[in-house]
Amino acid sequence: MQVVLFQALPQLALRLRSLLMKAYFVGRLQLHSSDPLVAPDIRLKLLSALEDIRRMRASLRTLGELIQLEQLVELGTTQIVFDDGEPMTSSMFIAGLREDDWVDAYAHRLVRHYVHPIGTARMGSIDDELAVVDQHRRISWYIEP
Repeated sequence: MQVVLFQALPQLALRLRSLLMKAYFVGRLQLHSSDPLVAPDIRLKLLSALEDIRRMRASLRTLGELIQLEQLVELGTTQIVFDDGEPMTSSMFIAGLREDDWVDAYAHRLVRHYVHPIGTARMGSIDDELAVVDQHRRISWYIEP
């Protein structure tokens, strides 16, 4: 789990984020054609595993504990905003955390896939000058000392 709290000025609301970095759910990808222009059927099935829901409950409740810390209250944590952009009072959020059904519904409303588009490398044949690795994941170029 990754828990993120930040304030983005000029907005005084505390922005909260709870990220499930390693999920147990298994989605599905189905190809309907060998044509690369035909979109595949992608079913992410986010929060479909019970362990993922349990972990999200724990994470949201940790956020609830954090926003009650004296140091954060001094920063102005009476208004909070999750990634859905809807502000709510911290007291409303904390009250909702007492009920699993509320937490589960809130988690399902907020859930998004997480893609970090950095760190990919082009794969290609050994003679492809732009490829970093070949089809066997071998480095296709190197810098001599």
